[in-house]
Amino acid sequence: MSSIEFKSMRVKLEGIAGVRVYFTMNNDHRILCIDILNPLNCNYILYTHSHPRHYPGDGIIDKLEDKTTVLSPMKGYLIKPGDVVRLDNILVKVVDAYEEGLGEATIHPKGLGVGFIVEFEDKVTLYHMGDTGLINEILNLEERVDLLLIPIGGDGVMNVEEAVEAVKSLKPIITIPIHYTDRRFFFKFRDMVQPYTQVIDLKRSD
Repeated sequence: MSSIEFKSMRVKLEGIAGVRVYFTMNNDHRILCIDILNPLNCNYILYTHSHPRHYPGDGIIDKLEDKTTVLSPMKGYLIKPGDVVRLDNILVKVVDAYEEGLGEATIHPKGLGVGFIVEFEDKVTLYHMGDTGLINEILNLEERVDLLLIPIGGDGVMNVEEAVEAVKSLKPIITIPIHYTDRRFFFKFRDMVQPYTQVIDLKRSD
């Protein structure tokens, strides 16, 4: 499956953790992009952090800023956890994304990146978790989540078991695993978490 339709939106994956969300606003077709390396045709672009598999670099973004709304911790409209930004009829809540640990071995220290909870005008919510471990801020979230994009690959992000615990806490309707390369991770995650959510296997485009 290359995309999924959920209520008023259609979702496609791109790269290790990128997503394009196609939706209609005031009878106009729009595209919201998160962690997309080729931001062509995006109306709104959100970046969780600056690592190269998530962010195409300042040069590309500089060329887009006069045509596209960009939100990130490092370029465009600068955001941080706790911020709430309205993009036309979309509400973007910025949340924590990091792994607990100290020293150079920590790939995603606190303060580097963020996650996004996006509420569309029909009240559908999409949560892109960014690159994060299983942190208390996730377990304490009270927002309703319809569609969850969750990293499961370990090595700087949640492993399968941690991702399962996050899903049990958040209770999303649909869950799409991201940020993994070994297909065995997907099957293990699906088999462990299926009673708690609907797991969708989306093919990623490059």
